Amino acid sequence: LERKWPSLVKYTENLIANAESAGSNATQHEGLAVCDKFKDWLCGSAQSCCTQPSPKGAPEPHNCRVGAELGGFSYVLGLRSLSTMAAVLGHTSATARYSQLAAKGTAEFHSFFYNSSVGRYGGDVGAIQSLSLPALKIGSPPEQIYPHVVKTVGQDLAAINFTLAVGAVTSKIIFNVLSENGLHESA
Repeated sequence: LERKWPSLVKYTENLIANAESAGSNATQHEGLAVCDKFKDWLCGSAQSCCTQPSPKGAPEPHNCRVGAELGGFSYVLGLRSLSTMAAVLGHTSATARYSQLAAKGTAEFHSFFYNSSVGRYGGDVGAIQSLSLPALKIGSPPEQIYPHVVKTVGQDLAAINFTLAVGAVTSKIIFNVLSENGLHESA
């Protein structure tokens, strides 16, 4: 870990710089790096995650942001990991810095990706699982809407006969997130 620490810091600081400069871009929010847009490949079938029409009232900018959201999700997870590594290495100030940035990114994640006009992450019904599960994993939804987000995922699963509508990224977290939120039967 000591040997790789400088490289990890350099990579992470580049993402942080991207997040800090994002405030000037109307499609991003300061405090959240979304530059690594790997998407959630497959999304359960050969179709794209974003094939369903947006529900009435879903503003176009929130229609489908799977790539940006998964970039933000990875950013928050990366900051949390770096904070943990810094603690193991005894780098107290780095531990605090990366922990604070992860908390800021988690809050910004909700602010940027939650679509209050339709009451869920994103606007596209084809991406409910791919957009909501990462938010639940990092604890992004505020306490007052957290149960609603869990319920939305459960309803989506039931509506499509418990078929996964996620890709490679979200498939790694879906079962744990469902179980951690009381949806054991769905998992």
